[in-house]
This record gives sequence, structure tokens and C-alpha cells, in this order.
Amino acid sequence: MRPDREALRAELEAFLAGRLGAGLRLVPFETGSAKVVYRAERPDGPPLFVKLVSDAPGARLKRLTDALDLPFVAKVAHLLPWRDGRSVLCQVWQKGALVPPERMNAAQTAALVEATRRLQARLGPGDALLPPRDPRASYAVVADFARRHPVARPFLRALLDIPESARTYDGLPLVTIHGDQHYENYLFDGDDVSAIMDFEAVTRGLAVQDFAYAVARRYYKVRLTAAARANLDARFRQMVAARPGGREWTVAVNLWRLLFAARRLKSHPHFGPVACLVWKRDRALRRMLSLL
Repeated sequence: MRPDREALRAELEAFLAGRLGAGLRLVPFETGSAKVVYRAERPDGPPLFVKLVSDAPGARLKRLTDALDLPFVAKVAHLLPWRDGRSVLCQVWQKGALVPPERMNAAQTAALVEATRRLQARLGPGDALLPPRDPRASYAVVADFARRHPVARPFLRALLDIPESARTYDGLPLVTIHGDQHYENYLFDGDDVSAIMDFEAVTRGLAVQDFAYAVARRYYKVRLTAAARANLDARFRQMVAARPGGREWTVAVNLWRLLFAARRLKSHPHFGPVACLVWKRDRALRRMLSLL
């Protein structure tokens, strides 16, 4: 652990021991993100998930988890003022395993579909923390890049040719969704969903958008074996069959195609060859459209 992180851990540990009881020990663990999080082990109580948050988001998360009252959404046990506009968030620790979609079985997929349905049924418009994703804005980034880099335009053709009706929310119902439901934000205990985590990106979107995101990330972010890709295809087909949506699925997939492309193009606005990488990634994502 870096010296600055070790100093922070020691300071937080002393702070929490003074508030929650002597003998408390903070153990850092990896999440796959840059966030610094801990498991608080206590001699006289269950473990806690601990991280530093800004005051306002921490208060919103506590209100949200209290209102949702779902067994797979961890309650905020303590929200303790820290300093510099931050608080120490302590949530009930939830056991479970991370299972990437390409390794999920049919029972786990069904459980995730049902848990997400229950979550979306409890979330209301007032729970959204972020504005809806704007597929028009993402499309505009792709179109502008193609205009400025004509040689790169052929690599972006599949994205530019998406009809407007297949890349906008027009006429489709929006609900409040998790917004960041990739596999590192939910846990399984056997075939059951034991936790859905990280509610910092709750937004309005299509009911099927969370599923499309969970699967889309795996098609382009990892090198899949033939067997893993076949299982991922099967799991995606199962999600589509369980949550029929017609045009909603097409729009959801295209939304993520455009968003992923726009992010990459915006990060290299003057480097035309980046369009080749966008094309390669998008080719993997277009596979999802063939499965609808």
C-alpha cells in the first residue's frame, strides 16, 4: 500500500475505533476501480464496508437504501462526519462472489433479471442522481470526428448509419435505473443475487439499459474464448427473452455503442487512427444486435 493510503487507513481506523468501539481494524481490498475502500472488522459486531464520500451523496445514499428496503441492497449503518465536506460511510457488509456474465449460469441470470426488476420497481423519478444518457450527444461526437477526419470516416460508418429511430429515446418509456450495473457492482451467493451495489449513477433510462450495459462491457473489454462467448450469447438471449422490449433493446445496445465510441474519440480528438480501435470495439458490440 502507498504511504499516503496507509496514513489515511490508519487515521480512519483510529477515528472509527473511537466511534464504533476499540479493536476495530480496517482492511483494504481491491475493487477493480480507483476507489479506496475498506472492510472494517470488529470484535463485537459484523463487518462493515467503509469508504469516504462527499457529504451530500452520502446522505442521499443513506436515504435511498433506507427507502428501498431490499435484502440485496446494503443499509447504511453509519454516516459519520469527517472533514473537508466528507463523511465516512459504513454499510452492512454483504457476502458474495463476483461472476462475470460470460461465466453466469441460467439460474444466476434469472436471479439478476428478477433482482433488477425489483430494484427498478422501487426506484422513483426523484431517486435519479444523474440526467439521462443522451444518445444524440454521443452521435454528434462521432459525426463531428468523422467530419474532421474524413480518412477515418469508413471506420465509423456502422455508427453513423444507425437510424435516428434506433438511437433515440423518442416514444419510449423511461424508468429510474441503476445506471452502472456492470458485474463488479453485484454479487452472487450461489445462484442468488446477494448484493447490488454502488448507487452513484442512478438515472432515468430504458428498463433494459442496465442489462445491455452489463453484457456490452464484456463483449469488447475482454478476450473471450469461444466457449465463453457462446455462454455470453446465451445469457444475453435469456435476458432479452425475460424482459421483452422490442425497439428498447435495439436503442439500449446502440446507446452504449455510441457512448463507448464517443468517449474514446473525445479522449483523442486530433488522432484520426483512434477510429480504427473504435471500429474494432464496435464490431464486437454489433454482435449483440444480431442476437436480438
